[in-house]
Amino acid sequence: MLNYNSPINNQINYNDISVKELSPIMKLNLRGKKREFFTAVEKHLDMILPTEANTSSSSSKLTSIWLSPDEWMVVSNNKVEKDSNQYALEESLYNHISKTNLGAVIDVTDHFVMLELEGKNIYELFFSFQSIHN
Repeated sequence: MLNYNSPINNQINYNDISVKELSPIMKLNLRGKKREFFTAVEKHLDMILPTEANTSSSSSKLTSIWLSPDEWMVVSNNKVEKDSNQYALEESLYNHISKTNLGAVIDVTDHFVMLELEGKNIYELFFSFQSIHN
């Protein structure tokens, strides 16, 4: 388990724009090829993994995104209000996939930061940012 330390501890307000970091949303990277891998994952996720490029599948709690023929990103559809990234789903998948050598389960929650922008000048900020990076 990694300890989650937020770089932004509060909301920042500037010129009618507010920025705050969203609490971490669980993200798991899954890798595997065996038929038993698919069976175990689908049983624990309660959904079928997408098998075609640029596709995804969703349930009420999770979304899985195809990354490559043997790799998927599973993302929680809900925010988790806690300061660590220890998830029951990750532990269950790890025990039934990684420990049995069917594939790999890697928690990548801390690799991405999600920011929430609010305010009446959001579109101006977005288009200014785009013009700088094009």
